[in-house]
Amino acid sequence: MVTPLQNDLMLRAARRERTERTPVWMMRQAGRFDPEYRRLRESVDAPLEVLFRTPDLAAEISLLPRRFGVDAIIFFGDILIPLSPMGAEFVFRPGPVLNRPVRTSADIEAMRMFDPADKLPFVGQILRRVRRTLNNELPLLGFAGAPLTLLFFLAEGGSPGSDPQHAAPCCTTRPKQPTGCSLVWRT
Repeated sequence: MVTPLQNDLMLRAARRERTERTPVWMMRQAGRFDPEYRRLRESVDAPLEVLFRTPDLAAEISLLPRRFGVDAIIFFGDILIPLSPMGAEFVFRPGPVLNRPVRTSADIEAMRMFDPADKLPFVGQILRRVRRTLNNELPLLGFAGAPLTLLFFLAEGGSPGSDPQHAAPCCTTRPKQPTGCSLVWRT
């Protein structure tokens, strides 16, 4: 039997039910302005990509907004986490930067399939720690990068910005043209 959440406001709103108020949550980016988050980052002195992969720290950071009375907790991670085990390593300096963009058919062929349980075990560890601490107090939300979003990061080598010069041809050129990423599309 599943124990009901103590605060299900976010879930009711997501189901489009009438709620007494708009739910509140705090995205990771907002944490940059949280003095507790900043203190923790300074004391650890580790890059963001290390924090995402360290279960104790990621769980602690995920839970920081709880003290503000939020209606949901956001999993501390990044939508790009699946890229590293695929062979597209990235760092945050300050935003995401890939070691090498993926732009040719050879780059695409070099990417690897992977078992998330084997290559991303920290994700499950973080989720279990946060859920155990929350003890059905609040919903836990996560975000994932859709394939098109990940394609844009891979092709651009970082955040696509407003002029994705390398990613746009992937979506607009004919599949068999040997230009840029268009080689990923098969007919």
